[in-house]
Amino acid sequence: MAQQALSAEFWDVFARDYWKKQPVVFKGVLPSDLLSGMDVLETFGGFAANALGQGPKAAPVRQRGGHVRLFVEGRQIGATELIKFMPRGNGLTEYMQEVKATFDGARVGIILNDVELYNARLGGLFRELLAPLISRVGIPARNVESTIFAGDYDVTPFGIHKDDSADVLTLVIAGRKRMLVWPEAYFDEHPERLQQLQIGNDAIALFEGDATVLEAEPGDVMYWPGSAYHVATSTGGVVATCAFGFWHKANLAEMVSELVKDVLTDKLGGRNTLVQAWQPGAVPAELESAASALRELLAGGEFQAALAKAWAQRVDRLGFTAFRE
Repeated sequence: MAQQALSAEFWDVFARDYWKKQPVVFKGVLPSDLLSGMDVLETFGGFAANALGQGPKAAPVRQRGGHVRLFVEGRQIGATELIKFMPRGNGLTEYMQEVKATFDGARVGIILNDVELYNARLGGLFRELLAPLISRVGIPARNVESTIFAGDYDVTPFGIHKDDSADVLTLVIAGRKRMLVWPEAYFDEHPERLQQLQIGNDAIALFEGDATVLEAEPGDVMYWPGSAYHVATSTGGVVATCAFGFWHKANLAEMVSELVKDVLTDKLGGRNTLVQAWQPGAVPAELESAASALRELLAGGEFQAALAKAWAQRVDRLGFTAFRE
């Protein structure tokens, strides 16, 4: 679908006609140089510096979110080989050639989550870009997650899949991105097809003819609803994209327990860490003391205040929940 810009009218139409309904490619809605290969390399560099800087003598940093998955010929490799993916070369294509040479010319892929942790400029750009959409569809219950996908891999390493209640908006940074998308019912209402997915990427040829094909290049925006099955296939060369996952399915107990952990940690201070051997019998005094501190937090309104503050911060981040203090 051809559009001129991400105007208020564009977002109105998108929220009304496409959101949670159908996959689509919007052609030329963004400046083709909005994101560049150097942005990708700077983000990778930020991640690597952060990961390598967290040694045993590093100052403690409170951080939520942020991880990377590295693939060589579709096989995920360990973080111990992160050094082989350190940014080098002039530009994204040259960088990928250097990395490929490290693995004897094998095809490689990098998936980096929570981009805003490692590139503050992009974090601000993302919030500005998505603010009109968030104002129309709301903040997803779980979070908004930014992810860079880059490499010359021929197919998504984990094959045809469905993200659990996550609508996906994708910006193409470099190359040409091709996605195959199927409605939820195509697989969920046909157990025999779901069974065939177990054979991995060999299953793509079985179902490609029934897929909606999305193809996009720099300046384009792709979207598919959270109910859709999908997989990326190669069009050749190096491709880089930035995807935004709007994760709607949340576990309330986990969300509240994370906040309880943070608030109670601050409340206990030096009493929070101990080295102790407890005898069977009565509940240890230290646990009773921690439980008492929790009751004080609830009764005194401190936890409610912390909940209100955490929500205000989440609203300010437009649903992005990754952070570093």
